[in-house]
Amino acid sequence: MKKLLYLGLTVIIILAAAYYFWTEIYVFTPHEAMARSNIGCAEILHGAEVEDGVLIFYRDPNESSNICVNYEKRGLTGWKHIRGGGAAVKEDTQDLSWCWFVLESENRKGNTDLTLAVLFGEIDNPDIATIKVKANIDTKNIKIQKPLIEKTAQIIDCEKTRLWYVITDKDMSTAMKVYAYSASGQLLFTGNDW
Repeated sequence: MKKLLYLGLTVIIILAAAYYFWTEIYVFTPHEAMARSNIGCAEILHGAEVEDGVLIFYRDPNESSNICVNYEKRGLTGWKHIRGGGAAVKEDTQDLSWCWFVLESENRKGNTDLTLAVLFGEIDNPDIATIKVKANIDTKNIKIQKPLIEKTAQIIDCEKTRLWYVITDKDMSTAMKVYAYSASGQLLFTGNDW
């Protein structure tokens, strides 16, 4: 009889622990991970899948003209907020906004290796069909010794706007320019043009 009572208590404890884990600890969606990390967003624009998680692009609740990004990973307890921020600030004089943000890096023997970063923004000019980003380019003032990095951006039509982004493991923060082209290949805008 005692063995049956202990077995019953053990089953009840296991079920109670599983229920608590499922209802209070496990995080079911990336959006829930953001909320549990006290990250507010005015509007979620897009989710871009990466190897082990998702990047969520959203409007800043304090400044709705800015676009921010969060990196969420799936783990044993569901989704977990890793890092986020950045703000692609919209300006009236520009056809598009942009922001460079490092989401994850590893520190090895004093060197920091970039493992995940994103360059992103919002497109205001409806004629823009393609965006290319070039980094480590020579300028009038700087001669770059590193190799040229060139990436074509993903362009996403959201409900009320157009979003663009480049996900990379290369550092695109040095001597970087953003080029926007029409469907016919005409250069419409150069961002970060020194």
